[in-house]
Amino acid sequence: TDAAGKITEAAVRTFLESGGYTVVPYGVEYTLKPITDLGYLKYSQINLDQLISSAPDFFVLDPDQRHYWLTEVKWCCCWNETTRERLRAVFEPQTRCWRRVFAVLAIRDGHGVQGELHSHIRCGQLVVENDKLKVWANEGPEAHDWDNIRWEDLRTMDCIFGAKRAERTWKSRCARFVETIRAIRDGDLDGGGLRKAHKALRRKR
Repeated sequence: TDAAGKITEAAVRTFLESGGYTVVPYGVEYTLKPITDLGYLKYSQINLDQLISSAPDFFVLDPDQRHYWLTEVKWCCCWNETTRERLRAVFEPQTRCWRRVFAVLAIRDGHGVQGELHSHIRCGQLVVENDKLKVWANEGPEAHDWDNIRWEDLRTMDCIFGAKRAERTWKSRCARFVETIRAIRDGDLDGGGLRKAHKALRRKR
């Protein structure tokens, strides 16, 4: 749902910021909020250039201010062929516009060991090569075709965002993020479970 997607974006942002990363809202729903709030019909009539309308959610800068990611966050119920096809319809035109988009994917139904962060959230660098959407996932000499990517092929968050200065709080940050995912999964979007999870997630240590 839209609510789950927005909560996931906020949770990812908080997760990264608590690790020392700078996160700048970059997507059109942040930079042109008065326009996107007009409603679907009026918004579509404006016919925004695709480069503007497909802007990734966040600009993320690492703690050493040496590397950045144009990051798109997506919430999905599960990981299967239908999910991949739906995401490709979004990622392929977006990556053609922005060349390199970093995808952070969160799924409601954990894939693998339940309760572990990598069961609910993984990531990968998207590119378009030879007119095909591909993703740089686990270590390897070349990118994988998106249509064939498996959940376990995608990178775990610690591979990308496990900065040294955040190692001390990594496990607790992971636990808080999983708590937030569980609150979304259980449909507790407005109840005490989600408020408690967000409060815990925002703690620096």
